[in-house]
Amino acid sequence: MLSGRTLFELRELRLAGDSKGDAPELLVMIDTLFFIDRQRAFPLTPELCLERLSSLLSCASGKSGKRLRASLVSNVIRFLQRCTDPAVHILQDVLLQLLNNDVTRSATPSWKEVYIRLAITGCLLPENIGKVQSFGKDFSSSSPIFSDEFGLVCSWPVGTKLDWAGLFLDDDVDDTQIIPARDPLWDVIEQCPGYGGFAKKALQVAAQRLTEIHNGALPYRADGAFDGAEIAALDRASRYALRRDEEWGHAVMMRLLPDASVAPTSAKTAPSQALAFGLAKAIATFPTPEAITALREANRVVRHAALAKRLRRELGAAERELPFWPERALRIAAHKKLNRTQRATLINALEGSFYTSNRFTFDHWRYLSQRYPGVLSLFESLVWRVTINQKKTVSFIPRFHEDEVFGIECLDSSGKCVEPFPDTAMVDLWHPSEADEEERQAWQHYVVKRRLKQPFRQIWRECFTAPDSSTPSPYPYQMLSVKPFAGLARKQGWVNDRDGCYYRLFGPLRLVLELSDRVVPGSTGVVEIKMLKLFESTHSGFRPISFVEIPTRLASEMLRCVDLLVSVATIAEKASVSLSPAERTRRESAAMFLAHGRTASAMTQLRRDALEKLFEGYDARIVFDGHYVRLEDFAIHLGSSVVFHKGERVDFNIPDQPRSAQVPWLPYDEALLERIVMILMVIREQVK
Repeated sequence: MLSGRTLFELRELRLAGDSKGDAPELLVMIDTLFFIDRQRAFPLTPELCLERLSSLLSCASGKSGKRLRASLVSNVIRFLQRCTDPAVHILQDVLLQLLNNDVTRSATPSWKEVYIRLAITGCLLPENIGKVQSFGKDFSSSSPIFSDEFGLVCSWPVGTKLDWAGLFLDDDVDDTQIIPARDPLWDVIEQCPGYGGFAKKALQVAAQRLTEIHNGALPYRADGAFDGAEIAALDRASRYALRRDEEWGHAVMMRLLPDASVAPTSAKTAPSQALAFGLAKAIATFPTPEAITALREANRVVRHAALAKRLRRELGAAERELPFWPERALRIAAHKKLNRTQRATLINALEGSFYTSNRFTFDHWRYLSQRYPGVLSLFESLVWRVTINQKKTVSFIPRFHEDEVFGIECLDSSGKCVEPFPDTAMVDLWHPSEADEEERQAWQHYVVKRRLKQPFRQIWRECFTAPDSSTPSPYPYQMLSVKPFAGLARKQGWVNDRDGCYYRLFGPLRLVLELSDRVVPGSTGVVEIKMLKLFESTHSGFRPISFVEIPTRLASEMLRCVDLLVSVATIAEKASVSLSPAERTRRESAAMFLAHGRTASAMTQLRRDALEKLFEGYDARIVFDGHYVRLEDFAIHLGSSVVFHKGERVDFNIPDQPRSAQVPWLPYDEALLERIVMILMVIREQVK
C-alpha cells in the first residue's frame, strides 16, 4: 500500500521535477506506482481514496500535466470503483477540481470521455452537480442512438455508472483474445437495468434508418449512415442481443447487416463499413444460425473489396465458434429437409463439438432429436457415448422411429439393442481417443460391414496422445514451407501475432505454435517449429498449462489441427523449395521422423487399418507389410501412394476411367486413401 508519506513525497517530486526539467522520467515512476497500487485491488476507505485522488490532481497540475491526462482519468475511475463510499462528503472538493481541471477535459470530448465524466459526476452530491463545467459536445442531435443510451446510463446507480465507464479506459484490448464467456462488457451489462429495451430499440432504429437510405427517403453518403458514437452503441447492443440469443434479434440482424454492407447505388461503397464489420465481429463472438445467415447474405451482396475480405474472415470465425453453442447450432435442423449450406454448417457444428465439453442428459438429447427432424439422419450415422453414474460408459448408434410415438433404439457395435438408458444419463459424441483398441476395432468392423457413410471422420479419426511435461514439443525441429503453412493456418482460424507465433483459441484455451521467424504477408521460404504451448484463460490473463490437464479428446483434436498444418506444409516444402545438400539432409531427417514416427501411429496406421478391413476376403494377393500394401510385384506406400515395382520406383498414372469401373465403397473420404484404392484396382486388372 502507498502510505500517506509516500503520496506526499510524490507531490513534492512532481513539483521538483517541473522546476528541474526532468518531469517525464518522474511521470513514468509516478504512473508505475499508481499502477502497482491499482493491481493490488484492495478496497479503499474514503480517506485513502481522497489521498490518491489528491495526489493525482497534484501530479497533473504542473507544467507537464497534460502528459498524465490518459492515465489520470483511468486512475480516478479505478480508485472510485474501489472506494467503499464514492459519494461521501469528504471527496466532493477533489472531485469538483478533477472535473473542472483542464487536464481532464477536452474541447470536443469523445463519447468515452462523456461516460467517464458522467461516472465521476455521479459521485457528487446533488448540491454540487451544478458546479461542474459543461461536458462540451452535445450528442443528442447528431447521435440520437447514442443519446438514448446516454439517457439510460444517467438513470443507473453510481456503482453501475463507474463499472460502465471502466469498460472504456483501455484502448489496447485485443478483441481476438477475449473469451466469449468472459467478455467484460457482458459482465457489466447483466447488471444494467433497462439495457435490453434500449438494445432492441437501437437496433430496430438503425435497421429502419438503413431501409430509408436504400429506399431513397434519406440521402446516401458512403460511411455516413452512423457516427462513431452510434456505431459503438450499436456494437454493444448487438453483442447483448447475440449473447442472450434474443428472438427479436434474428429478424433485425437479417435487415441490418446486409443493408449496412452495400450501397443503394451501384457504387462499391457501403453505408457504414464500421457498423458492418462491428456486427460481423459480434456474430463471430456470439454466433447464432440466424446471424450467420445474415452474415452470409452480407458477404454475398457486398461490393467493397476490403469489407468483403473482412466479412469472409468473420464468417469463417463464426462457423468455427458455433459448435461451442450446441443448442443454437441444432436450430439449423428445424426442418427435415436441409439445403447444402445448412447441412454443411450443421456437420461442422457436430464435428466441432469434439472441442467442447458440452453434454446433454439423455432425456434432453431425445427431446432435441424429436424437435429438430433435420438432425435424425446425421445422428443415425454417428456413434454416441452415454455416461451413467459418472463411471460406466456405453457407446451406441441410434435408430429413430417417427411413428405416432417417437421412439429410439440404441445399437451397440455388434448391432444388438442395448438396455434403455436412464433419463439422467449424460450423452455426447463418442471420440476414439477415449476408447480402448478393442472398442475402436469393433466400431470400425461395424462401419465396414454395413457400409455406413459418416458425415465426417469419427470412427476412423486419427488419435494423438497428449505430450507430457518431459516432451517440450511433439514436432521438434520440423521444417515448414511458409506459403502453404500460412494459407492453411489462416483458413483454419489460426491468428498470426507477427512475433514468430501463431495461436488458435479453443473456448477458454489458447494453443500457441512458436516458430523460428516472423511470418508476414508475402513471406516465402521456410520456418522451423520451436515450441508448442498451451494456455488457459483466467480473469487475470492466460496461464500456461499442460496438455494432460485438459480432456483427452480435446488434446487429441488440438494436436490433430497442428498435425494438419505440419503435414501439408512439409509435403509442399520438400517439393517446392530448393535447398543446400546439408540443409536438405537435415530436413529429410525431420520428414522421416514425421512419416515413420508420430504420423505412422496415426494417419498412416489408420489408413492401413481401413484398407485391411476393406479388402478382407477380397483378393488373397493383397497383403500388408509395414507401411506398404503389396500386390504381386507391386508395392504402394501407405503414407504417400508412391508405387514400386520389383523394388524400383515407378511413375504411375491412373487412367481417367479405369477398367475396374467404380472405386469401391470407402470408410471415410480422403484423397490419398482413394488414390491408393484406385491404384490397387488398376494393378489388379493388369496382373490378372
